[in-house]
Amino acid sequence: LEIGGKLPEGSVKSLMANWTGKMGYPVLSVEKTEAGLMTSQQHFVSSGAKGADTLWHIPLVYELFEGKAPAGTGKCLITKASEEVKLGKAFTGGIMNKGSQAYFIVKYGPKLFKELVSAIEAGVMADPVDRLAVQHNLMAIVKSGVAEDVNSKAYFDLIKAYKTETEFIVWESILSGLGSLSTLAKAAGMQKAFSKYMVELLAPVADRLGWEPVAGEKPTDKMLRANVIPLIGAHGYQPIVKKALETFDAFYEGKQFVEGFKGKSALPADFRGGVYRIAVKERGEAAYERLLEMYKSCGLQEEKVRILRAFGASEDSKLIQRTLEMSMDFNVIRKQDMMYPIFGTVSTDKGLRATWAFLKKNWGAILKEFKGTHMVVRLVSVTGRFAFDEDQKDVEQFFAANEHPGAERKVKQCLESIGMNAAWLKRDKEGIAESLGVAASRL
Repeated sequence: LEIGGKLPEGSVKSLMANWTGKMGYPVLSVEKTEAGLMTSQQHFVSSGAKGADTLWHIPLVYELFEGKAPAGTGKCLITKASEEVKLGKAFTGGIMNKGSQAYFIVKYGPKLFKELVSAIEAGVMADPVDRLAVQHNLMAIVKSGVAEDVNSKAYFDLIKAYKTETEFIVWESILSGLGSLSTLAKAAGMQKAFSKYMVELLAPVADRLGWEPVAGEKPTDKMLRANVIPLIGAHGYQPIVKKALETFDAFYEGKQFVEGFKGKSALPADFRGGVYRIAVKERGEAAYERLLEMYKSCGLQEEKVRILRAFGASEDSKLIQRTLEMSMDFNVIRKQDMMYPIFGTVSTDKGLRATWAFLKKNWGAILKEFKGTHMVVRLVSVTGRFAFDEDQKDVEQFFAANEHPGAERKVKQCLESIGMNAAWLKRDKEGIAESLGVAASRL
């Protein structure tokens, strides 16, 4: 807790009480000035609602740079709603909350943000924790709407600077943020444009990692490959799509899914779920039938779950409906596996809407089988993917009229999620459209 080589005024107890005695945490806005840094703080609320008039004692650790060269580090304690930190040295940009040592969100002003993007592109920001934090903080701000001058376009623009990123922890956070934006893109009919963006972003990563593991590579590269390769294939990156279909054919034709198969598998376990989904998406019914045969023949439950999730990857209405009906056919699948095909069908907006219609129609039968179990909670959870006010109203009215024992809290969470998605889409639709190269009039 030492700031500037000495304890702040008051005891450690009083300093910590400033945090532990209050709900939430702050967002600290920082901008470059002629003398140093101008800061201001406010209560961060994830829904974007106005927070409490709370002031925190924020320990700010920073690292400055001048162009591509380090320009020193420092630390100070921010105690006022707005105050300037005088530095007395030349710098062009910097990292605030270096190493994410304190728990608060950083909002960079336009000058500092521009330099941050350049620093990430140039590889100046050496610590992956800092690279992770920059985009994670921005996503929190964009998603909440807490800052009117920052929207989703800023996030899309920032992420382009990460094309050469190599660290798994950074990509894991980026893909989580983009997953949230994917929900909006699907709802607004921009899935194809979003897929194009994802391919452009991830192609350098996929090409660097390749399909096969490399001797001596970091364990985290293997983890990153397992995430990126199936994902970019699902977004239509043709080199991966081609490889996925080739290995799917070899895997199927060689009966390598049958229990007791010995030898090297053509399809690595890390890729199987993704490859199955790519096959269904690209080949439709032909791949669907193959997967159904595999499902009935394989003995491993883990493999069956991968297949069940893949059935819903098609955008063909007939196959979506077939998958939904299969989810309730307990002569084909186990009762406790019912949610896996459902989780697959909600991957597209068409599938999500078909799934919700199916759940409403069959809610009585679902309660008959699963009332009082966690299955009801899991099925309710799919509604949180909607992003329009009318969908929120529909979900609210349905559950007001139909019992959902044990899922009351999940229903409230999903309604809140839909509301936040809807507000986000209204607020940022033009910025999202511009980032994806889509005419805003289409929304």
